[in-house]
Amino acid sequence: MKKIIQIINRDTEKYFYKNYYGVVNDNIDFKTFVNEQLNFRGAKDKNQFLWFSKFIKLKKENTILDFGCDFGNLVILLWKKGYKVDGNEINQDIYQVLKLREKISKFKKGSFIYSNNGSVIAKKNSYDIILSYFVLVHVSEIEAYIKKSIRVLKPEGKFIFTTSNYRVGFEYYYACWLPLFSRNLSKFILGIKKKNTLFIDGLNFITPEKVESVLKEMKLTNSINVTNLGSKFFLREIFNNKIHPSVFIRYAKLFDKLHLIPLMVKLNF
Repeated sequence: MKKIIQIINRDTEKYFYKNYYGVVNDNIDFKTFVNEQLNFRGAKDKNQFLWFSKFIKLKKENTILDFGCDFGNLVILLWKKGYKVDGNEINQDIYQVLKLREKISKFKKGSFIYSNNGSVIAKKNSYDIILSYFVLVHVSEIEAYIKKSIRVLKPEGKFIFTTSNYRVGFEYYYACWLPLFSRNLSKFILGIKKKNTLFIDGLNFITPEKVESVLKEMKLTNSINVTNLGSKFFLREIFNNKIHPSVFIRYAKLFDKLHLIPLMVKLNF
């Protein structure tokens, strides 16, 4: 496995430095960050898989699409567990890595799909389940993204998307409280901290209210369920420095001392 990681790292080094260097929080070594992106990443991802597989009663005969699959970690995990799964990615640089991973993992050829216009290259009603794992945070047109997903979803299918909740005011990539400020002020703050100020342009400071508002405007007749994964799974790991940056943990300890965490959970932060 180490050999595979080294091959992929060489192939993607320029991509990571161009897009993420000067972004990831200071208490994580950049090489460690790259390796984490190319592996199924610990408690967060395992909890995510356990949640959606139980929530939708995942079956081996289900056809699954990970729409915005990034480096294919979830796709490969599902495939190794025997599920019928494809991954769709719109970033050309990432897709080149996916093709390499497809070859190395002896994955079914063509299971990673590239689409440069943000659409899914598949026939209508192709999938039982569509997964969207922290994609909406990078999507500017949420309604268009959802429509493209629904097009390839079977009539009785399920569309499961998980996203960050920026209502809490914390931005995880930069490990900073940027959502509390305007975009221009955020860039000014990042400039002072000598951070990459371009990455923030691709971030959508999304909240549950924003998603629910879009779904309401679309007048979907589908059944919609909203679950706060933070309170279900991640709260017990709130002081875990392998999951959260140190600045987040410092504030979490302050909130805990002030007995504010139960209130934040109640308010769906």
